[in-house]
Amino acid sequence: MSKHLVLPNLCRNSAILLIVLLSQLCVIVAWLFLPSFNDGITTLGIALLYSLLVALLGSSALCLSRAWIARQRLFVGVAGALMLMVLSLITIELLFQSIILPTEFAGFNFEQLARRSLAALIAAAVLLRLISLVELFNQYSRAEAESRVLALQSRIQPHFLFNSLNTISELASTSADKAEAAINSLATLFRASLENDQSFHSLDQEIKLCQRYLELERFRIQDKLVVEWHVLVDDCTRWRIPKLMLQPLVENALVHGMQESGQVFVKLDIRESRNHVSVMIENKMGECAPSVDGHGMAVKNIRQRLETLYDDKFTFRSKLSDHVYSVLLRIPKQAFIQASSHISTPGG
Repeated sequence: MSKHLVLPNLCRNSAILLIVLLSQLCVIVAWLFLPSFNDGITTLGIALLYSLLVALLGSSALCLSRAWIARQRLFVGVAGALMLMVLSLITIELLFQSIILPTEFAGFNFEQLARRSLAALIAAAVLLRLISLVELFNQYSRAEAESRVLALQSRIQPHFLFNSLNTISELASTSADKAEAAINSLATLFRASLENDQSFHSLDQEIKLCQRYLELERFRIQDKLVVEWHVLVDDCTRWRIPKLMLQPLVENALVHGMQESGQVFVKLDIRESRNHVSVMIENKMGECAPSVDGHGMAVKNIRQRLETLYDDKFTFRSKLSDHVYSVLLRIPKQAFIQASSHISTPGG
């Protein structure tokens, strides 16, 4: 099996910022330590601009070519990546010599171009090795983070199962039909939690899982549960969302929204914009509910999963204002590819 060069996603804001900062830092260090280079602030400014343009052009070229590089054999991928970095420097060098600073050169300086191209080749080789090691570390960190999330979920499920079984036990003696419906809802939730072949559901599936969970809770607290839905999405089956992302937040809202009267009010607002899917979940803080600090487990769990899956391309905020606790989740739109498993539509 042939090896491939797999680059990290250099289109991310964090990756571009890191490359730019490293390029600027190298120039500043050279300016401070090399007497021949230390000719004044003007020289430093020109060098900083030069390295900035090379870093931006090179990282953009690698970003656009990342998929192609990943498909090539290791040698071809490395050679292609190095060539892109060198071509980026040559482009900026030609720009500086021909347009930006033409008066600084008596003629076209091929020797300078060759020296800087060789320097760029060496620097790019070191950089590729560095970012490949960083990517391996990130993959290990993501795998470790996912294992921690699964461990956390395994600790939450027995508590939820205990409450659900108590509800079903009470229903069995009063209403066999409701007990059967509660068992079906519980089975659906656990079937989803035990799926190991996929990390994502469609938005429609996640909404139905929340409905199943709310059915179980409504059997327990009956008409004291008030849920307000606002779903402003053209096609909920089209967009994917991390599996079991919404249900823990809804459960969290119910636990911390319990009033002294036993009533719970939860509002869910799900909508789409051009590039994102957004979810807002609100609950009134209950007088007899745990403190707002108790929201920490579900919030920490969700934030950790989002960081693992989306890096810096997501929004997750929570706040308490006027005795209303709200959570905002915003993730990039990604098409959902239907898998073999299905979640049945809740009845009732």
